[in-house]
Amino acid sequence: MYKYLLCWRYLRTRYIALASIISVMLVVATMIVVNSVMAGFADKMRDRLHGILADVIVESASLEGFTNGDEVMARIIGLAKNEIEAMAPTMETPGILRFRIGSEYQTHPVQIIGVNPAERAKTGDFAEFLFDDKGNQIPPSFAVPEELRARSPAGMRLKELEAEGQTGDAFQKATVDYLKQQQLEQMPLHGAIIGYAIGTYHRGKGLDDYYLAPPGTKIGLHFPKHGKTPEAGNDVFTVVGYFKSGMSEYDSTHVYVPLEQLQKTRLLVDPEGRGAVNQIQIKVKPGVDIDKLADKIGLALDALRPMYFRVSTWEEKQGPLLAAVAIEQSI
Repeated sequence: MYKYLLCWRYLRTRYIALASIISVMLVVATMIVVNSVMAGFADKMRDRLHGILADVIVESASLEGFTNGDEVMARIIGLAKNEIEAMAPTMETPGILRFRIGSEYQTHPVQIIGVNPAERAKTGDFAEFLFDDKGNQIPPSFAVPEELRARSPAGMRLKELEAEGQTGDAFQKATVDYLKQQQLEQMPLHGAIIGYAIGTYHRGKGLDDYYLAPPGTKIGLHFPKHGKTPEAGNDVFTVVGYFKSGMSEYDSTHVYVPLEQLQKTRLLVDPEGRGAVNQIQIKVKPGVDIDKLADKIGLALDALRPMYFRVSTWEEKQGPLLAAVAIEQSI
């Protein structure tokens, strides 16, 4: 006890020593806090980035992809059956998204990704990033709900006719058929999930975001079609939800559509009815070394078609962004 009293008495009379001790304490505390914050930020970012991509990604050298996707996946399963938990073929292509706001149109450069939503949800956190306009999570599906289609102008008129019972004579039946055609024109049957930043406007200052493209909005997608001379293709979809990962790089560019529909409109279905894909997302079982697995898959696929397939881990795909975070931590 005496030595503590002696130290306290000394520090009270030697302000420089007291200031030095406090300075060292503050510097150490600052280092601890900054390192903790950066480590937490890096871990959170890694989780988000990993959730967007699967553990291992197989890509083709060509944007048109390959039609023997089943054969490629069978070879991967035969090679590492006990290490793989799920796989999902996808088709990714750059494109242009366009939708109408009042009398004007908004245009965005996007990455169009054709997926089977149920399969894609098994290979990562895809399902956890899907929301509606009220902030509620939605199931991984491109189905356009009937209640949403009923909100279209033609759908509302159809509902009125059905309520009035005016669907009996030939004229009324022709009117109903015309309205159904208009309903299909106003709200296509194929749904799309668009990046949250594409379909909303952030007002800031604690205000709710404004939905530029609320559910039910008709969007047009333009993309390159397959052929010796690439031509522009297009298709229309109905917004059924939003992809909100918290990473602006993806929330402002990703648009998810049904895989089979994208294959069809890009003319990527062969005479045997097989649709092409240019990516295979692979989720591995816990404890598997994904780097070793990626190398093993790469060698096997190179024997199938030399210099055509690229096999990467999610960390390699996100390398530049992860490297930037590592540099910030070092600084």
